[in-house]
Amino acid sequence: MEDIKNINKMSGVASSDEEEVQDFIKNDVNWQDIYASRQSNKILTAELSAVEKINVRVSEAPVECGVVFYGGIKVFIPVDEMNVSAKERFVIRSMIGAEIDFVVIGIDSENKIVVASRKTAMELRREVQLTKHKVGDRVLARITGVGKNNVIAEVYGIESRVEKEEVDYGYIYDLHEYMAVGDKVAAVIKKLDFSNYDISISFKECKQDPFDSITERYKVKGEYLGTISGIQSFGIFVKLEQGIYALCPHTNWSGFVPAIGDKVLIMLKRIDRENRKINASLIRRIRKA
Repeated sequence: MEDIKNINKMSGVASSDEEEVQDFIKNDVNWQDIYASRQSNKILTAELSAVEKINVRVSEAPVECGVVFYGGIKVFIPVDEMNVSAKERFVIRSMIGAEIDFVVIGIDSENKIVVASRKTAMELRREVQLTKHKVGDRVLARITGVGKNNVIAEVYGIESRVEKEEVDYGYIYDLHEYMAVGDKVAAVIKKLDFSNYDISISFKECKQDPFDSITERYKVKGEYLGTISGIQSFGIFVKLEQGIYALCPHTNWSGFVPAIGDKVLIMLKRIDRENRKINASLIRRIRKA
C-alpha cells in the first residue's frame, strides 16, 4: 500500500531535491504536463486502469482511488474526486477502461506519485467548453458505463444516461453487445440545462434512418440472408441490418428449433415504410448459431 505524505505539501519541492526534480521534469514531457496541470489547472486525459487503496494523508485511513497511467506516471484519483456520489462509489470499477479527464492536485516528487481530481476537470470542461454548445449541436460523447438497457456517456463534464432507444434505430437486445466502456460516439444534444448541469443526448439522431432508403435496398418477394435476433410467441425476428428487422411466423418444419444467432434465408412479403415494419417468411436455415 502506497503512503503519500501530507497532500497539503505535495505541490512543493524540497530544496535539497530541487536539482534532481528539475532534471527529470526537463527530460520528460509527461512530467512537464503533470506539473503544468498542478500549477495552472491544465486538463489531462488518460484511461482509467485500476482501483487501489492508498494513504492520501498519513494521519487518515486508506481511501479508495481510481488509477490512471499518464505516460507511465501513476496518478491516483481519490473516490471523493471521481465525481461519483457516496452511494455510487461501486461504479468506479465498472468505469475501468473509460477515458477520463483529470487535474493534478498534489505531487509527491520524492516518490514520483501524483494525486488528481476528475471532479475539478469536469467542472472546467463545463465552464470552458460546454457553454459553447446549444441544443441541436453534434458532440463527441465518451462512454463511461454500459448496462443492458442504457449507457452512461460524458459530454464536456456532464454525464448523461442514454436509453437504448436513443442509441440506434431498430431493436437492441443488450447494449453490452453493441458498445463498450471507452468508446467515443457522435451524439446530438437534445436538451441542455446549464444551471442544473443536465444534458440529454441521442446517438441515433446522428445516423441515417435506414427506413429512408428501405425500398432501394430491399424488394418484396426478394430473398435475403438474415440473423435471428428475437423469438416471441407471435413470431421470429430476423435482423437484416442494424435498424432493419423482419417478423416471420413460426414454421412447422420437422426438427427445426430456431435459436438467436441462427443465419436464415427469408422472403419478404410486405414492406410498410410508414409504420417501419417488414413481414417475411422463413425459407431455410443457412447456419446454426
